[in-house]
Amino acid sequence: MSERQQDFAVVNVLTTGFGPGSDGRIAEIAVVRLDPSGREVGRLESLINPGTVAEDRAGVGSLDLKDAPDFGDLLGHVARLCDDAVLTSHRDRYDVTVLLSELARAGFPLDDPQRLSTMRLARDVLPGQASYRLRALCKSLGIEVPDDPSAGRDAEATARLLSKLLERSGGRELPLQGRRRSWPEVPAKREAVPRKREPVIPPEVAFLKKILGNMPTRGAVMATDENADVYLELLGQALEDRVLTDREALSLAAVASDLDLSQESVGLLHREFWHQLCVSAWLDGVVTDEERAMMRSAAECLSISREEQVAIEDAAKAEAEDIDEFAEVDDDAN
Repeated sequence: MSERQQDFAVVNVLTTGFGPGSDGRIAEIAVVRLDPSGREVGRLESLINPGTVAEDRAGVGSLDLKDAPDFGDLLGHVARLCDDAVLTSHRDRYDVTVLLSELARAGFPLDDPQRLSTMRLARDVLPGQASYRLRALCKSLGIEVPDDPSAGRDAEATARLLSKLLERSGGRELPLQGRRRSWPEVPAKREAVPRKREPVIPPEVAFLKKILGNMPTRGAVMATDENADVYLELLGQALEDRVLTDREALSLAAVASDLDLSQESVGLLHREFWHQLCVSAWLDGVVTDEERAMMRSAAECLSISREEQVAIEDAAKAEAEDIDEFAEVDDDAN
């Protein structure tokens, strides 16, 4: 059977941390199964009780999870959707790794299953993109993605992105990893429990979410390493509320280690990330004092000194002005 005759199980998870090695447990899961043509044939969305205290992330906290099923209770549903399918996520080094960790914790280890990263596939099919973050790619392809994050919304966006990429791949070989595996046949003990409330996003968080979503990732460091893209995707999520808790910082450090990113590389990524963040913020020509304070709060989370902040912001403002002038010249030429 060829890879194009195989279904895809698109997975997205919301976790208590940022990886299995950093005390990250699944708090929300979504699986969307697609047939080989990219048509949806099954779906699961549910909160999961991680068995530990969960900081409020993306509108989900410990109170929401208190009565939710644990992962083992839902394993039958998850296994049915993932069995003999290519495990697919935008960041397979994160979502799939966390899922496999939960599976092993439940007593059903699955060694090196076949998987696909839509981020990696997009690099092959759509070279030269300004950003390979999920929302940026979806925007470039006309796929609507709500600003409010959830496992279900991100899984659906990733599934729609996969369908678009399959259409544009021209039959080329997919960058698959691992081997085909059958999932355990176990009964589901409970039904899925979808989230009941939507996140309330304060204006200051909405501002950072907007510029993070529009931020290019084609800096000298940022575009060269897929592992860096994965780290930056998680870093953006962590910074959306302008606060990097000690737990989040430890989790991100563990993720960087898992991704083989050195401390020096992480420092460079943080500075390039903030530079591109400033460029994105300045593209409309105006950054208010309140917005600048929000951005500098994010910079402090990244351990960027005030002197570096001023220098980076000045360079970013000049770069944004150059981009705006180029765009005006291009409009006049057309």
